[in-house]
Amino acid sequence: MKEKKFLYRGNMKIILQVINIVIILLLSVSSYAEKMRIVVMDFKADGVTNAVAARVSELIRTEMINSGEFLIIERKQMDMIFKEQGFQKTGCTDESCAVEIGRLLSARKILIGTVMKLGEAIIINGRIVDVEKGVAEFGEKQDAASEKDLFNAVTLFSEKLSSRIQGNNYSPSYKSPDSSSSSSS
Repeated sequence: MKEKKFLYRGNMKIILQVINIVIILLLSVSSYAEKMRIVVMDFKADGVTNAVAARVSELIRTEMINSGEFLIIERKQMDMIFKEQGFQKTGCTDESCAVEIGRLLSARKILIGTVMKLGEAIIINGRIVDVEKGVAEFGEKQDAASEKDLFNAVTLFSEKLSSRIQGNNYSPSYKSPDSSSSSSS
């Protein structure tokens, strides 16, 4: 009878240790499953109207939200926090300003960039800044032949950017009818 109690206690200890290990593993995996918090700043207009640049910025936010991989801070949330903190974000297009905004919004990464006209083409050019390190990690660009092609350019830009943030190779879900007009960084 004593042998059975001894075996029973020994087995219970092993079972409890296994349960503890499983719980620890599940907690560590769930922390990796949390979505990365990213701020997408309004892109600067260069040769295009401010309205076009603002629309491109908003479409990028939507595309990145739709990827399901990131937590994108909404424009209204950003404005509310900036107002509460008395922060002026006007003209924020460099890394040091981006880092300050990223910290204020508790983001891990921030996307800054420009929508520019170059000849007849419109180019979306952006950089991902790591808030903790304070450096631009990488850039991405995508061109559109004209304003009417901007929607597809935004989709491609966002897909490439999302893929690179996650450390993956990019493979487009949208194939441009004229592959010579799309460029990669």
